[in-house]
Amino acid sequence: MIGQLRRHGTPRLIAILALTGLIACQAPASTVPTAPQPSAATSAPAAANPTEGPKTVKIGAFGALTGSSAALGAGFTDGLRLGIKQVNDAGGFTVAGQKYTFDLVLEDYAGAPDQAVTVAQKLLTRDNAKIVFGPELSTAWSAASKVLQDGKVLNFTPATTAIPFLGKPGGELLFKTHPKEEGADGRVAAYVSTFLQVFKPKTVAILLPQDPIGPLHTQLYSDALKAAGVQVVYSELFDPATTDFTPQLTKIRALKPDALVAGYLDKWMTPLVRQATELNVTNIFLSTSGTTIAPADPFKDRVGYVWSITTRNIEASTDAKMQKYAADFKAAFNKDPGPNGFWGLSYYDSVFVLAKALQDAGTVTDLPKIVTAVQNVKSYNGGVLNMRFDEKHEAIFTSDVGVIQDGKVRYVVGGKT
Repeated sequence: MIGQLRRHGTPRLIAILALTGLIACQAPASTVPTAPQPSAATSAPAAANPTEGPKTVKIGAFGALTGSSAALGAGFTDGLRLGIKQVNDAGGFTVAGQKYTFDLVLEDYAGAPDQAVTVAQKLLTRDNAKIVFGPELSTAWSAASKVLQDGKVLNFTPATTAIPFLGKPGGELLFKTHPKEEGADGRVAAYVSTFLQVFKPKTVAILLPQDPIGPLHTQLYSDALKAAGVQVVYSELFDPATTDFTPQLTKIRALKPDALVAGYLDKWMTPLVRQATELNVTNIFLSTSGTTIAPADPFKDRVGYVWSITTRNIEASTDAKMQKYAADFKAAFNKDPGPNGFWGLSYYDSVFVLAKALQDAGTVTDLPKIVTAVQNVKSYNGGVLNMRFDEKHEAIFTSDVGVIQDGKVRYVVGGKT
């Protein structure tokens, strides 16, 4: 497989994603196997001369590899790269008697929605990608979604803003790689339940950004908290450019809530935890889906903090699958997965699901057939999540919750104490 990492706005080739030289922003050189590159783009995702070995299925992908969300973006794309490496290292997959490997073209959109639109256009027109991973940020996916939908590409994304499109006309080729969030049986309800069992708050304040995901998270978390009998005494949507939350926190302090519900990215949660602690607003935090342990880690002896792992915990895990993943990751990229490593697991497993679906469908070009095959995959070689997709194309797997309490960090499997 030959993949190309490009930054939006830079016409030259940034790197060749080969076994010994895959380059991702914010990360050391890593390993992705090499295979022949098609000499010219075609309208189908497969290309290569059969005499040169396996044909290739092109995977277009874009991540926030630079900018304020670079750690999150690398978390996702590293998982994707490792999955592709392992599929290709194992010899690829066979479709209708022909051997295939994956060819990854990875683009950086710097976390900017406008750049995500440009990258989507490039992946579809310049690279002729018919299968696309990302973008991972909900704001970016909202901006690029029309390009992806109009381009009739098979799209895998974790974006919460994809929820309204699932199972609806125009969303036939869309798969959400994170589990269901809404409803009594959704991930948010289980996550909030863990928070309530551990810290038992009676009142909370909610502070989230005014962007496509902030109002949605406000509704999801308000509904779950109120259903459990918790009073929401304050709720505000802030300007996403905010870094000083003193005005909001001063108002919240006067209401004396037991806890602050905030997020949904580390870039906001980090100053919020620090400033709320300094101002004695509260020392109990529920961080909405999209954050990591990082904002609270420096204060773990002083705060209570709950965050959604979204997939499965990797760090210090006793699970044999997670330990093997961490070892494979270290061998491939010469670094540990780190606190953002869990993001990549949903892309990682999606690669193995996709390979199995292509094989079962008997085609690499008939997208409706491939969609049906993806839905029907119940088991596959590789991966760690035992992922499958429901009838609306939303992922199903067990996800974890992280808890900081009394200066100690622990992980709750499935969000159940």
